[in-house]
Amino acid sequence: MKKAVLALFFAVLSCPARADDSLLCLQETARQELKRQIQPNLLSAIALVESGRYSKTYPTGVAWPWTVSADGKGAFYKTKADAIKAVEELQKNGADNIDVGCMQISLKFHPDAFKSVEDAFDPAQNVAYAADFLKRNHADTKSWGLAATRYHSRTAHKAYKYEDKLLDKWKLLAEHGNPAKPTQKAVVHDVSKQKVRELNRAAKMAERKAKAAENDKKIKAGSDEAKQQAAAWRKAKLEAYMAAKRAKIEDEPIFEDVRTKAAP
Repeated sequence: MKKAVLALFFAVLSCPARADDSLLCLQETARQELKRQIQPNLLSAIALVESGRYSKTYPTGVAWPWTVSADGKGAFYKTKADAIKAVEELQKNGADNIDVGCMQISLKFHPDAFKSVEDAFDPAQNVAYAADFLKRNHADTKSWGLAATRYHSRTAHKAYKYEDKLLDKWKLLAEHGNPAKPTQKAVVHDVSKQKVRELNRAAKMAERKAKAAENDKKIKAGSDEAKQQAAAWRKAKLEAYMAAKRAKIEDEPIFEDVRTKAAP
């Protein structure tokens, strides 16, 4: 990629947010949450993770509609025209791994999502596509938590990291409300998540002890001590499994299953 293009791409990182554009994304996420009966604040939380930037006015931050990411590096552009120009320059210079707009839709993995780059930066179209993708994930998983992490990746370690970021934003929205629609809030109820993690750690510890016992020549296979180690491991695994199962029922798995009324 040419140095001039890189300079153009990263020079806008520090550009100030324009007040008239700062709520465009969150207005659309709030609308789609009602229209598509998506978990309250969930699509908005995804937007804040994907294109979020600091705001002096709103403690939640805002999602910026003129955001472009290429090869893992993102930039906030001042206007829609600037963002379109940046994408066209990136494409001209061979970049194909480009994410755009409020919801950072990948032009590489969703090549048919929009008719044009201009359409891709339309907040209504960008968020509507993301809402449809999230709903398809939910139909497949029956879980808002899994659907949300799959929005980012189906790879486990990437999904876990994304889940933590998402939960932080979702809690902010639950506390302060969506700046574009403050009354549209979800209730945070994620106590079982910590319990599941504690039990998973206990299960791993028991597993390590059981393996150590098997490798210890002083403990014979089939001995009472070896049986006790194995029993402890099985108990820990069962507790972790049951906690995870309860969490899915209660929290889906970290977002309380509260239905919204469809917009008229």
